[in-house]
Amino acid sequence: MTGEYFTQNDEAAASNTQTEEVVCRIWKDLLQIQDLSVHDNFFDVGGHSLLGMQITSRLRSQLCPELAVRELFDNPTVSLLARRIDQVLSGMP
Repeated sequence: MTGEYFTQNDEAAASNTQTEEVVCRIWKDLLQIQDLSVHDNFFDVGGHSLLGMQITSRLRSQLCPELAVRELFDNPTVSLLARRIDQVLSGMP
């Protein structure tokens, strides 16, 4: 994804799954932004470690209690994080 920037108007940037929609909603709320692509990097749109912990906490309560804080740092886009949450929920390591 380096060098690429997608906007919400891009077809590929829209939330495609329920998990992506939840992750996107939580990010928008905590980052206080309106436009967010599933390809935007958490840190490039204003995220930092404290917000990362808050986002992980909300994701744990709403989607995936087993989610580790580290997952956001290893999967810093909505798309990647949502895919990882789905993997965790399905029992994949």
